[in-house]
Amino acid sequence: MMKVYGKLLLGMFCTLVLASTALSSSLCDQTFTVYGKTKGENSLLFWEVIRGGACEGGYGCSLVLGDSVVPVMTFNSGGGTWITRLFTDLPVEKAVKIEPSEGAYKINDSISIDPPPEDTTFVRKFSSLMRADPKGWYRACPVNCSDYPIVHGCQSQVVYAYKGGVYKNYQFKDVIYYPESNYIVIVTDQPAKTTGLDTMHGLLVIRLTHTSDK
Repeated sequence: MMKVYGKLLLGMFCTLVLASTALSSSLCDQTFTVYGKTKGENSLLFWEVIRGGACEGGYGCSLVLGDSVVPVMTFNSGGGTWITRLFTDLPVEKAVKIEPSEGAYKINDSISIDPPPEDTTFVRKFSSLMRADPKGWYRACPVNCSDYPIVHGCQSQVVYAYKGGVYKNYQFKDVIYYPESNYIVIVTDQPAKTTGLDTMHGLLVIRLTHTSDK
């Protein structure tokens, strides 16, 4: 009889633990749809952020790419239909999606881009500093909290990083190159999650300088 009660109590305990985890988990995830970039100086890059789980919803973003620094503008994208209609009336720069070849993301014969090397201390640091969202990580670790992609063959500058992403020990999900203006947009795949099981994927915009085609 005691064994039966013991099993019953253990089952009840496990049920309570699972229920508590489910209730405390928001399961927010985010995906990105990059719609494109206009031509010319001070061009506009458009993308959409789609949130799932308890954060269900979405919004559009636009970023001015030029000499001046302009904050990202967010707006109700209507599921992307507004952006799609806008692009039918604007001159759009051709985009090239870069697929990995032999483990490398080659922009051309002389330029390639790779995710940063793994930070073996990240998991320990992250688990001890993380609380409820990526902002907790950045508040606790204000310096050297991001490792950006490594560009081979030319100089580069990260001009934008989506603030909801954590840029440590990630891989590339999408790499999009705009050859006329030498910008790269990268959607990152971050396997680590917050304590609420929220995802922390990111989006980076990188400008290439002193490029050359061989």
